[in-house]
Amino acid sequence: MKTAQLITALKEKIAEGYADADGRLPNIGAMAVEFAVSPMTVQKAVKALVSEGVLSSTRGKGVYLNRNAARNKCVGIVTMNYCEPGVSYAAAYTGYIVPAAEMLKAAGYRLRKLDRDDLKGDPAEVRRILDSLDSMIITIGCLDSGTLPFLLEWKKPIVLIQQESFVDYPFHQVIADRDPAFAEAMEFLNDRNIENVLILNNSTFHESRIEAFLRHLKRNPHTCNAKTETLFMQKNSIDPGYLTGQELAEKVLRSNKPYDLFFSPSDFLTFGFLDFMGKHGKQYGKDYELLSYDNLEGDGYLPFEEPVITCIDKQTKLISQVAASLILNLERFSAVSSMLCKVPCRFTVRKTLIRKGIKR
Repeated sequence: MKTAQLITALKEKIAEGYADADGRLPNIGAMAVEFAVSPMTVQKAVKALVSEGVLSSTRGKGVYLNRNAARNKCVGIVTMNYCEPGVSYAAAYTGYIVPAAEMLKAAGYRLRKLDRDDLKGDPAEVRRILDSLDSMIITIGCLDSGTLPFLLEWKKPIVLIQQESFVDYPFHQVIADRDPAFAEAMEFLNDRNIENVLILNNSTFHESRIEAFLRHLKRNPHTCNAKTETLFMQKNSIDPGYLTGQELAEKVLRSNKPYDLFFSPSDFLTFGFLDFMGKHGKQYGKDYELLSYDNLEGDGYLPFEEPVITCIDKQTKLISQVAASLILNLERFSAVSSMLCKVPCRFTVRKTLIRKGIKR
C-alpha cells in the first residue's frame, strides 16, 4: 500500500469512527501493523493529514483528530431537490455530501443540512440562516438568481462542488477533471468503426462538456475523421432532461440517419434517450453506441432503470472528501480567495440495474 492509498484508507476509517472517545488514533506502530505498511509510510500519511487539517500530532502524546480547528463551528451543507422528494434529494445528499459530513463530524464540526430554497425568499430569514453558519459546502445546482445575491454578500468561505469548470464567483471549488476519462473513452471507441457522430444537447450549460468531448475525438487518430452533428432541443424548465431525451430519440428515429455514436452531456438526457430507443426496439450496444457524460447520480439512485452505458464518473466520494479537506484548511486562506482542486474522473462501463416498482 502506497502513502496516497493509506491516506484514503485512514480518511475512510476516521469517518467510520477510528478514533477513541478522546479523538486519539492508534499509535504509529499499531497502524503500520493494521495496514501492513512500514512505520515510515504511516508517518508520511499522518503528516499529510496533519497538513490537511484532519489530524494533529505531538511527539510523545500521539495522533489525534484536529478538533481544535473546529471550535464548535457550523458548516452548512446545501443540496437541491431535483424532482421527487425523498428519492433524488437523498441520493444527491448521499453521493456528494455524506463522506464530507462524516469527516467534518469526526473533526468536531456541527453540520446544518439545507435545501436550495432555504437560501432564497425572505431576506431576513435567509440572513438569519447564514448568520448561524461559519462556512458552507454547496452543489452547483443551488447557484441561481435567487441564492447568489445572498451568497455573494455573505463573505464567508463557500466550497462549491458538482461543477467541472471554473465559475466567476469568490468561492473555493472542487471540480471534476474530465480529460483522463475522455482520453480513456476514446480508447474504448478504437475497437469500433466510428464515422458519424450525433451530439445530443438540451442546454448551453453543457457546452464545456461537448467541447472537451470534441477535442478528444479529433485528437484520437481512430476517430479524428468522424463527421459530427449536433441535435439541440431546449429543455422544459420543469424537466431535468428526461423528457427532452425522449423527444431527441424520436427525432433520431424519424430521420433514419445511420449514426455510429451518440454523445450525451447529461445523465437525465441519457435516461430519456435510452428508454425511448429501447421501447422502439433499438438496443444499446447492438444497434448503436452511446457515450454519456456525468455520473448517473451515484450508481442509479434516481428512479430510472440504469442501462448498460459508457459513463464518465465524477467520483463523488473523492470530491466530497476533498471538499471536507478544504473546509478543514479554510483558516489558511482568505475567505474571498478562490481555491481550485481538481479530482480526476474515471471511465466506466456500467451493468444494467433493474429497479422495479418505481413509477415513472
